[in-house]
Amino acid sequence: MGYTHYWDILGNGKTLASSELAPIAADFRRLLPRFETLGITLGDGMGALGSSPYIEGLRFNGQGAEGHETFALDNGSGFCKTNRKGYDTAVCCALIIALHKLGPERFRVTTDGRVTDWEEPLELCDDVLGYGSEYRVTVGGLLVRKDEVTQ
Repeated sequence: MGYTHYWDILGNGKTLASSELAPIAADFRRLLPRFETLGITLGDGMGALGSSPYIEGLRFNGQGAEGHETFALDNGSGFCKTNRKGYDTAVCCALIIALHKLGPERFRVTTDGRVTDWEEPLELCDDVLGYGSEYRVTVGGLLVRKDEVTQ
């Protein structure tokens, strides 16, 4: 199975409209300089060396040996196995942003990761975007707002 993050598009329409993707992409773009500072190099979906991520559709991978599976939010519900490689932080950040922008009635995130695996992405989003600290991963692997946690 491997270390995997899962997301579900809820409600009408199982893919995200460009009007839904645009604000997610805008906030993700704000994180790119910080990723670079942290040594996280993102590439296209294939992770080709020297390639660039497709930000508008939130489709990317780590570059070269730092890549694993393509993260592609524009395909609708899905999953991404990162094998805990460096781009895992970027995947988690993209999922935090999507949940924040779309809300739990439209977007759900689950993970094989531990609470501690999400600390850096949550702090990074909070530091750069002003939100992140209000979220946490439950023992069952669901990313939720802290005020929604029942376990």
